[in-house]
Amino acid sequence: MKTASFALILTMCTLTVFSKGSGNPAGMIKALNETGLAFLNQSNTEMAEKTFIQAFSDCNLYLKKDPSSQQLRDLEAEVFNNLSLTYIKQGNYRKAKEKLLQYSKKSDYRSPFSDMIIQRSLASVYQNQGEYDSSLLCYNSALGFALSLNDPRYTGKIYTDLGTTCYYMGKSSDALGYYEKAKEALVLVNDKPQMAKLYNNIASTYLQISYYEKATKYFLESARLKEELDDSDGLAATYNNLGLVYFDWDNNKMTRYFLAKAISINLKRNNKKYLATNYTAMGDLCADLKQVDSALFYYTKSLELKTEMGNKYGMVVSLHSIGDLYAGLLMNETMTMEYYHQALSLANSIGSESEIAGLNLSLGEIMFRKGKLSEAHAMFSQAFDYANHENSVELIQKCSRYLTEICILTGDKARAKEYFSRYRVAGDSLFSENKTKVILEMQTRFQTEKKEQENLLLQKANDFHISLIKFLIGIAILLAILGLSIFTLFRQKSRALRQIVRKNLEIIKADKHLELMRSITTTADHALVLPPDNEIENTTLGLLVKFTRLMENEKPYLEAGLTVDDVCRKINTNRAYLSQMIHDSFRQNFNGFINELRIKEARRLLAGSNYDHISIEGIGSMAGFSTKVTFHAIFKKQIGVTPSYFRNSIPRNMDSRHK
Repeated sequence: MKTASFALILTMCTLTVFSKGSGNPAGMIKALNETGLAFLNQSNTEMAEKTFIQAFSDCNLYLKKDPSSQQLRDLEAEVFNNLSLTYIKQGNYRKAKEKLLQYSKKSDYRSPFSDMIIQRSLASVYQNQGEYDSSLLCYNSALGFALSLNDPRYTGKIYTDLGTTCYYMGKSSDALGYYEKAKEALVLVNDKPQMAKLYNNIASTYLQISYYEKATKYFLESARLKEELDDSDGLAATYNNLGLVYFDWDNNKMTRYFLAKAISINLKRNNKKYLATNYTAMGDLCADLKQVDSALFYYTKSLELKTEMGNKYGMVVSLHSIGDLYAGLLMNETMTMEYYHQALSLANSIGSESEIAGLNLSLGEIMFRKGKLSEAHAMFSQAFDYANHENSVELIQKCSRYLTEICILTGDKARAKEYFSRYRVAGDSLFSENKTKVILEMQTRFQTEKKEQENLLLQKANDFHISLIKFLIGIAILLAILGLSIFTLFRQKSRALRQIVRKNLEIIKADKHLELMRSITTTADHALVLPPDNEIENTTLGLLVKFTRLMENEKPYLEAGLTVDDVCRKINTNRAYLSQMIHDSFRQNFNGFINELRIKEARRLLAGSNYDHISIEGIGSMAGFSTKVTFHAIFKKQIGVTPSYFRNSIPRNMDSRHK
């Protein structure tokens, strides 16, 4: 590989000398440009930068002699574009943006081709910096030039870029629309490498909305093209992606199959970078299956490769994963602390703020369980500051939950109230985001299937008019199409309902962090003790703490006929105070709050095979509902499907994940 690259660079240098000697400036600049690209493909950005700067300088020199040469102007823009890509690959987005903006203001290069590639590069910089609105503006500008040039290849590439930007913005439907236009353009020029990339992007978008069937289809299509192109590296990456799809889809057999294929290819090619990624994914699978020894083996292999390559960020991630394994499945606190501290030390050395925050949270939980509140407070506070800066709602909720409890234990009432307020707001936000995501995913899937159905109907109609078949046969086809449409709409509804069930199963898996009733939790090793009555007992926060503790520990809502007076007697308060507190804290009345807890309990029971022998009515009774009718009505309203449908839609080989 290296020998071939050296030969290519040597050839380009020879061509450069030959072109210069033959008085062919355009040929010389093209050769220098190709040499720079060869360096760039080998990740030698230093030599690539020097080569492109030389080519750009020579281009300017020749343009002074022949300012009317459009060929040289287009070459100048192309070389400058590659120089900008070099800065982007170096991670120097500020310099790339500065140079591109400076170059785009030149008044003497107004070639549509030059405009197009400069605007596209500028859009790429904005995209990498997270300035998506600016990125879309520049990509649309580049698209206009590509359309005016009637260039299907660049048109397809820019539509792909637009789709990718929308993907990063979470606009899955818009992304799929752009990808469809990209496919129409690229089919015209049979650009298989770009099509393989496009199919990969389409698959990733479907994966973003949990549309696993479509994601699998397009990843397989991408893999087929990469096999045709003999692109082993790309094929291995796609197999890894397929493994991740099946992992999210809870299909362990297919997850292992595709990850093993990716590992096999990368072992043959000695591709350590991607092999480390494959080992991490396989470790995650084994950890999920509670295969501890295998998980530890793969995580360790990944860590060894990352250490060998000097990939410090990757080493932090692997050390953190091994620490999590010791914390969760192996329950070895000594080894857990050792790996967490190694990871934190390395994260601090490279300034990886996200990993520093995550490790502080993990270590803080251990310190909290050990009763070292001061150390835990410092760690949670650091993670909390990062979460606020990055607006990480989930991390804010986790940190503020612990900080609330620590402040209560240390008697800091004001800070406890402040942190609890942040916890509640974050919980509301997470719950709302989850509901919004489900709705958006369902809408995107429905729109996609609707468009496919419309295309099918349009094609059928065209076939009908072209073939000029007899009237009765035409009526029969139309009836068949109508029947197909009705059947498709029924399938869409069924898929939407299955999606609701799937999302509820995901909520069950994450209930420790998503359920609003768990306002303040205690750990298994360290029980919360409230301060004396005269300090917090009679405050709203004190009442809320006692109320949530009662709900979590005694679960009185499982008693049919529970009243607000019953709860008042248990926590020694009156109806007015309790009702007002529930209204202020949870934005609903007592009955609504209690029914929500009962439905969550019923959902948990229905998801577990241990309760399959119990009737739906029995499940409702166990959850605290006095009548079957009430249970059905409230369950359908809150969950979106009936209890029977919910239970019957759960594959029982997935039970262990939802208990």
